[in-house]
Amino acid sequence: MISKDSICELVSYIVRTDVGAVGAKLLYKDNTLQHAGAIIDIGGVADHAFKMKHDKDHTYMNRSQIVQDYSAVTAACLMTKKEVLDKINGFDEKLVVAFNDIDLCMNIRKIGKKVVYNPYCNFYHYESKSRGLEDTVE
Repeated sequence: MISKDSICELVSYIVRTDVGAVGAKLLYKDNTLQHAGAIIDIGGVADHAFKMKHDKDHTYMNRSQIVQDYSAVTAACLMTKKEVLDKINGFDEKLVVAFNDIDLCMNIRKIGKKVVYNPYCNFYHYESKSRGLEDTVE
């Protein structure tokens, strides 16, 4: 955790009735962006917005620094509500390695809830270190 108020930042949005999920800004060790929201239909299925840009760099309309409704957020650091998970039947167990978070967020959006990216919630994240790559047989 980078920002000491990160958990409070997540909670401050998930308590809203119109929000179904909240995700954090995730940085690599060198302070480049790993996750600042996810965009559908880039990189094949979906990919992270502004990936590999330095956290202090300007992004389009400074979107990496603004709280906003996004198509999806990564489940590496995501907060949701039990009633939302129950309503959409949780994660799709067929999507074990990749895109389970994209599917989850799309299902949350189908029930009319927002998926919020909160850049004031900051963590370092070492993507793929524990789970492997999407195209690995395991």
